[in-house]
Amino acid sequence: MVLGMTCALFAALGYGSASVLQSVAARKAESTPGLDPRLLVRLAGSVPYVSGLGLDLAACVASPVALRTLTTNTEA
Repeated sequence: MVLGMTCALFAALGYGSASVLQSVAARKAESTPGLDPRLLVRLAGSVPYVSGLGLDLAACVASPVALRTLTTNTEA
């Protein structure tokens, strides 16, 4: 139960923090009018953006762990 709740809390905080980090990086990146595919290349070199992607990935792993752990414990 503790593992599931910890993973759920981490996933919630991770997704939220990742969104903020990615938003900060996107606002700092140079922008041009219209669609600019090079924006992704510029963002890939940004530490906050890559950190946000890492947090998204970690939260993506923690979510099913939390779901699996919490649903397994309630069935018993």
